[in-house]
Amino acid sequence: MASRAKKKWRYRQLGINHDLKSKLISTGLVGAGTCINWDTTRQEKMSEVLLNFVEPFTAAADSNEEFQKIVLVGILAWNIALLPTELRQESLDSMIAKAVPPDAAADFQKIIDEMMARKQRCFAENRRFILAHHWTMTTKGPHLSVISTTD
Repeated sequence: MASRAKKKWRYRQLGINHDLKSKLISTGLVGAGTCINWDTTRQEKMSEVLLNFVEPFTAAADSNEEFQKIVLVGILAWNIALLPTELRQESLDSMIAKAVPPDAAADFQKIIDEMMARKQRCFAENRRFILAHHWTMTTKGPHLSVISTTD
């Protein structure tokens, strides 16, 4: 029989996975009947890859909120860099038109371009799209969970 601590740990793990799956379903990224493989033992953790990817850009972050915004922009740049070359600029232009004030568009484009270049230069072998991310506050500070496609 499993110890109480093991049962509690298993419940917490299943609860986290259930919350993440619910978030994916609510955003329309997956269907309710979709089977999600939570076994990540054979792949590098995408949260660690993402944090390594945005590391040069987070040095200037003055707060947790700024840090989280940089990570979000990093996710956008990462996914756009994975698109076919002919679709990248069109997708980026569409996103900028919808989400970025016109006076900040040039600076935003420059940051995204730098991040995409870093993706191609340092992480070219990683072809996993980032589907969702979630921040939780732990006793050790903020914790990033990432859901991505498989190789």
